[in-house]
Amino acid sequence: MLNPTPEQIQQIADAIAKNQKIEALKLYRSFTGSDLKSSKEFIETLALQLNAKDPARYPAMPAGKGCLGLILAGIGLIILEILRNA
Repeated sequence: MLNPTPEQIQQIADAIAKNQKIEALKLYRSFTGSDLKSSKEFIETLALQLNAKDPARYPAMPAGKGCLGLILAGIGLIILEILRNA
């Protein structure tokens, strides 16, 4: 697992500033190869830190919002793969 560079962290922070939690998760995962749980924990921690430093730019992210959709999309992809290989 790789550590993101300062430039990559800024890209993630920009997504957080736009309240795009799923995009931030995708970026972190693509930069580091981390699993979903670790990525979610990193994004939530980073969002809290950014909000504490600059709440005007980094609004508090609602906990859990958007993750259910990500999980359902993953399940859907698994089902499609199973059906395709059947």
